Amino acid sequence: MMVTLSPSSAAVERGFSLMNLIKTSRQSQMTNETLPSLMRVSHITTTVAEFDAEPAIQKWKTSAKTKRYVKAAPKPAAVNSNLPVPVAP
Repeated sequence: MMVTLSPSSAAVERGFSLMNLIKTSRQSQMTNETLPSLMRVSHITTTVAEFDAEPAIQKWKTSAKTKRYVKAAPKPAAVNSNLPVPVAP
C-alpha cells in the first residue's frame, strides 16, 4: 500500500512536515513500512480532548472471555484540617 499526497504544493509541504516531525534523527532506523503507518495515524486522529474513549472501553470490557474488573479512580488524599495553615509574612 502506498501513501499518496495530493498534487497541490501545500498538501505536499504538509506531508513532508509531518514526515520530518515523525522521522527524527533518533528514529532514523524506522522501517519503510512503519513511517507511512505513523503518518496516517498522525494525520487522521483527533486530539485527546475530542476523543471519546467510552466506546473503546466498552469494547475492551466486553471482549474478554471472563469479566474484566476495572478499579475505580483513586480518591484524593484526605486533608488533615487539624494542621496549622502557613501564613505568608
